[in-house]
Amino acid sequence: MAKCFGGSSAVQPGSGKQKIVLKVEMDDIKKRSKVLKNIVCWHGVYSVALEGNENNKVAVVGEGIDPVSLIQKLRNEMGDVQLISVTAVQEKKT
Repeated sequence: MAKCFGGSSAVQPGSGKQKIVLKVEMDDIKKRSKVLKNIVCWHGVYSVALEGNENNKVAVVGEGIDPVSLIQKLRNEMGDVQLISVTAVQEKKT
C-alpha cells in the first residue's frame, strides 16, 4: 500500500487549477511507481502523467497544490527533484 504524504498544509486555497512539471530521477520501474503513487495521494491532485523522451518528467494537474511542499516531500522520499514549470490550466468551455 502506498504511503500518502499529502496533508492539509499543502493546499493553497483559491490558487486555481494548475499544471506542475517536475523532473525526477527514476532509474527503474519500482522508483517510477513509488513517485506516481505518492503524487496521486497528494491532496488536490486530479491527474499525473509521465512526460519526456525518457519518461523522467512528471506532469501533475490539480487545484490548490503547493509546488514547494510537493517538491520537498518528494526530495525526502526520492532524492533529486527539479521543478520545470508551473502553469495555470484554462477551464474548457462546453
